[in-house]
Amino acid sequence: MIGDIFDGWKKAQFVLWLKKVVGRDDRFKYLLEPDYEEERLDFYNYFEKHLSPWQALQEEYRKYGG
Repeated sequence: MIGDIFDGWKKAQFVLWLKKVVGRDDRFKYLLEPDYEEERLDFYNYFEKHLSPWQALQEEYRKYGG
């Protein structure tokens, strides 16, 4: 399960980071719901690459349009 990629401290850090992403573009608010783990995969990868929330959104817009 994708949600098992992170646990403990790292999971908490990812959730805080994802909330910053949502704060910049609330269209991604659904990613905070537990049912959308698969849709969060790109954002897990951005987080692992140490991209800022703004950079992650730019990547997402570039890939899928924004």
